[in-house]
Amino acid sequence: MTSRILIVDDHQIVRQGIRTLIEKSRPEWDICAEAVNGEQAIDFVRALQPDLVVMDITMPGISGLEAVARLRKLGFGCPVLMFTMHHPTGLRLT
Repeated sequence: MTSRILIVDDHQIVRQGIRTLIEKSRPEWDICAEAVNGEQAIDFVRALQPDLVVMDITMPGISGLEAVARLRKLGFGCPVLMFTMHHPTGLRLT
């Protein structure tokens, strides 16, 4: 069974790196889309219903944390793997 993955990050090079890692290590997984911000991530999850979302925490506009909160309110329960290159001081993970 193919797992469908949505990658979300505002930096193209990061998205490309994650895509390359997944494609080389798990060729049976499918990158169904790449989003550049939280708003686009929400739209893609609604439309594509991926099996997993790999999402940056800090992005302009809606952060990854806020995007996940909104997805949960909308009833989407797909797993989300969150990452950041920033020090997590001040981030509230609730």
